[in-house]
Amino acid sequence: MLKWYLGVFTMEDIYELSIEKFDHDARGIGYINGIITFVNNTIPGDLVLVKLKKKKKKYFEADVLKFIKYSADRIKPVCPYFFSCGGCDLQYISYDKQLIYKENKVKEILLKFANINSDKINKILCLDFNQYNYRNKITLKVNKGIGLYAKNSYDLVCIDKCWIVSNEINNLIKTIKENVILDDIKQIIIRNSIYSNKLMVIFDGYNFDDNNFLKIGNIVDSIYVKNNLDYKLLYGSKFLEEKIGDYIFNISPDSFFQVNTYMCKELYDKIVEYGNFSLDDVVLDLYCGTGTIGIYISKYVKQVIGYEINRFAVNDAILNKQKNLVDNIDFYCGTSELFFENITIVPNVIIVDPPRSGLNEKTINGIVNVKPCKVIYVSCDPVTLARDLKILSSFYEVMEITPVDMFPNTKHVECCVVMNLKKD
Repeated sequence: MLKWYLGVFTMEDIYELSIEKFDHDARGIGYINGIITFVNNTIPGDLVLVKLKKKKKKYFEADVLKFIKYSADRIKPVCPYFFSCGGCDLQYISYDKQLIYKENKVKEILLKFANINSDKINKILCLDFNQYNYRNKITLKVNKGIGLYAKNSYDLVCIDKCWIVSNEINNLIKTIKENVILDDIKQIIIRNSIYSNKLMVIFDGYNFDDNNFLKIGNIVDSIYVKNNLDYKLLYGSKFLEEKIGDYIFNISPDSFFQVNTYMCKELYDKIVEYGNFSLDDVVLDLYCGTGTIGIYISKYVKQVIGYEINRFAVNDAILNKQKNLVDNIDFYCGTSELFFENITIVPNVIIVDPPRSGLNEKTINGIVNVKPCKVIYVSCDPVTLARDLKILSSFYEVMEITPVDMFPNTKHVECCVVMNLKKD
């Protein structure tokens, strides 16, 4: 029972708690005298003894002292760092349960914040073989060791390998630890092309050239040193190449590219399906990155216009256009709202793939003023997606939403949405 003394809760007391569900950050949820209580490292069905670590007016946070009974859905995580590292959230439940959690998460958020009913939301798109070793990129922190940050902390968890990145990246991590002096390095970024099986490594924070980097030259294809925003190629190829469908794309060290190459094609095929494009369509591709979406859909439409703020990505996009012999697409470096301020061509379809923060007010106003007949929204955060759809739904009807499991074993979920302009 919950104990109260003179109306003040005794934080030292221990409580038995049944975990009923996950919250949207993959924390377990139970209730103490009706007060919602969040508990890390628990899953629905666990029965635990907990000690409160934080008390707010409307919720508590608690740590597990002991498991009284484990959930029937709990499995042993393959990663020995799982309970300390912040890289994964869901390795201790089966993959089918992860998918159910993510589907429900999308449904609950979109209903709560955008009043979108679940009948608009499809079954989550996934690949069963894709649960581990799917990531083509990792950013490792360096501080007297190499690793990733702990959950909700800047404490370093030193690792020997990561179970959700490619085997090639893991082999390189081992080699770097054995061969490279890491003085003055802040972080190490490793990218891997699934198509060519090549590796790029970027050492961030080094102020001068050092031949000790070249000790790994026999197993990597590119070595960069980054100092602030300056990238210097020390060794090998300037780009990696990755293939999505029929197209091959250059990737430079600072360019955005989907971290899950396998699911990227599934997502892009969904965009093509939702677009139902014709050769009369003029498509605006906002936050276009290295041009992958625009190039992928280019054969179905009349013209594509891509806007991207990252100059490295725009340079890659232009090269990718040339590499793939695509002549009906143009790329521009600038913010998404810059197009609407300098509009010369009116698109009838707009595709947006913004960062986690979603669309800004000027971009939403630009879309509404241009009135394309269709908007396709690719989102990596259901909360900001819901916020933006609530605004756009005054002008557009949300036709369909497909969650995409771009990030297995984590709490994150991608979504692809198609909206049609409402008739006056």
